[in-house]
Amino acid sequence: MNRRVSKEAKKLLEQNDLNFYCRETINEHPKPLRVMWEWLKSNADHLSIQDVWSEFTSFPMVTITNIENERIRERGLQASGDIKSRYSDLGIQPIELAKPPKEY
Repeated sequence: MNRRVSKEAKKLLEQNDLNFYCRETINEHPKPLRVMWEWLKSNADHLSIQDVWSEFTSFPMVTITNIENERIRERGLQASGDIKSRYSDLGIQPIELAKPPKEY
């Protein structure tokens, strides 16, 4: 259902069936959950519910290819880093699909 995908994931979707797409992609958090958790613990004394919600919604999940995920892992960024080091520096370009993957 995730419409936010990398350009490479979109290519997979357009060139293959949904089963192949699902096998060859993974849902990925652009800001690792470990980083968000540390932010939450460090700032818990003064955060509002809205602050926490804003943090999570500012970094929506992105479906990427398994190959792109491997690049993140090879750089040691599976649970660290920022958007630039995890995506831009690795050539991962998130886009928004016009419709959910199952409708392709």
